[in-house]
Amino acid sequence: MAKKLLKCFLSLSSLLLVSCGDKPSSAPVSSETPSSETSSAASNNDKVEKKDYLLTFSNKASIGIGNLSVTLKSANRTIEPQVTNSKGQVKFEQIPVEDYTIHFDKTPGYKDTEFTFNKAKEKQYFIFKNYEFIPETEINDNSKSGVGMPSFDFTLTSAEIVNNQLKKETKKYTEFVAGTDYSLLNFWGTWCGPCKMEVPHFDTFNTKHKDKVTLIPVSDQDSAEQIANFKSTNNYSLPLYTIKDNYSHRLANIYGITGYPTTFVVNNKTGEILNSVTGAMTTVEAVENFFKQTTGVDLNA
Repeated sequence: MAKKLLKCFLSLSSLLLVSCGDKPSSAPVSSETPSSETSSAASNNDKVEKKDYLLTFSNKASIGIGNLSVTLKSANRTIEPQVTNSKGQVKFEQIPVEDYTIHFDKTPGYKDTEFTFNKAKEKQYFIFKNYEFIPETEINDNSKSGVGMPSFDFTLTSAEIVNNQLKKETKKYTEFVAGTDYSLLNFWGTWCGPCKMEVPHFDTFNTKHKDKVTLIPVSDQDSAEQIANFKSTNNYSLPLYTIKDNYSHRLANIYGITGYPTTFVVNNKTGEILNSVTGAMTTVEAVENFFKQTTGVDLNA
């Protein structure tokens, strides 16, 4: 009787073990096959339409913005960032055709702008329309500025003789021009004959319009003493500035100066350079007309 009970107990234990999912060690292990859901997802991924996209980023003067890191993001993925070339172009190769948002590292001189990505167009062009002065800390050997580009907020020094003493004041560009909407940034020098012909007319222009336009005649080769003495000797009232100690020819290269004098019209609210002229303007009317043609503002109205 005892042997029958033991046999029944062992049989019952065996059934319990099997019911818990245990398998005999000798049983072969079946290989795992992908579920129908996984197979379907892989198949769908293979069917995603893909395209090459060429994006170009520039300013209003159609000058490409180089070295700009651009990232595309959709609801499903983030595309690895690409960097624009010197023409402002960046190519994303064989990416899924989806609705993306465009993200980029902040570019000095251009405020962040929202761009709409068009998934149907393989070539797209984007223009930065919002400008701001580029911080002085961003000036380097590769820096560039000019018409249609942001100006730099560089440091400059005004100098004059007061009571037989040299008086100097050093500020950022934006501090000197803060009271007006526009400024005339003029690269000149006491060594330059055409520049010296232009200065008297700038002096008169400054007396007439300094409440509307800030005149910034800056020399990159004269010292503070030299421009102060030049101003005193000729009894000029307009401010004169030097950047010799800070930049010398470096800033002229950044602004693409090819001859002296060169004058830029700058929007003081945005930092954008609107226009330029190389060569002396030898009448007040010439300066006024250049300003009006650029801004549409008649200073004598």
